[in-house]
Amino acid sequence: MAGLSNVFLPHVHANLKWNPLTDYEYIGLVADLPNVIAVNAKTPYRTLAELVAADKARPGTMSFGSAGTATPSHLVCEMVNHRLGTKMQHLPYKGNAPAVNDLMAGHIPVMCNNLGGTLPYMQGGQIRILAQTGKSRSPAAPDIPTFAELGVAGLDTGLWVGLAAPKGTPQQIVATLNQALAKAMALPETRDKLARLGATPLPTQTADFHKRVAEDRRAWEPVLKNVDLKGN
Repeated sequence: MAGLSNVFLPHVHANLKWNPLTDYEYIGLVADLPNVIAVNAKTPYRTLAELVAADKARPGTMSFGSAGTATPSHLVCEMVNHRLGTKMQHLPYKGNAPAVNDLMAGHIPVMCNNLGGTLPYMQGGQIRILAQTGKSRSPAAPDIPTFAELGVAGLDTGLWVGLAAPKGTPQQIVATLNQALAKAMALPETRDKLARLGATPLPTQTADFHKRVAEDRRAWEPVLKNVDLKGN
């Protein structure tokens, strides 16, 4: 499998012996799971604009939690900083679960996370989701605006995943796997399972996969070059 993290890896690990962007035969995309920015429900922030205004009133004093340095949840909030001029400070956790727990407990005011990992707590009233990534609203969260709707460019893509094979895999095998993937993605039970996770099925054509990787590389490059990413 390959995912959005493949776009980040060259900037995180300077000594990689392979290129996660080019050393693959891209077979087909599977699904896109939106990333979201969420706040503790007891905070006064009911919109992204209110959160941004609060941060700009006291620059550098607001912290956001994430699943860890260089994870998608970290970099989504860094993209918000980049696009909106906020100065939220990163507070990395060792995984999503402890960060979500601290968000619900009020120890941190803000967190970026995937929709599936936050939606149950929004429905339970512990947190408030202010915006989601994607070109359109997820069917699982139709009342939450996208970043694009709120005027924040560069966050059209979520936590996508796709099927990939090692570079040099014969094209006949790539085509066969692509056809099998398309059949699996057309099954109602597959689409139902993805919907329960808040994920949206994506086009499975190989060309769409190449296009997605290229677009995300361009969109994330400015952020990845200017954020402190630790790696080996």
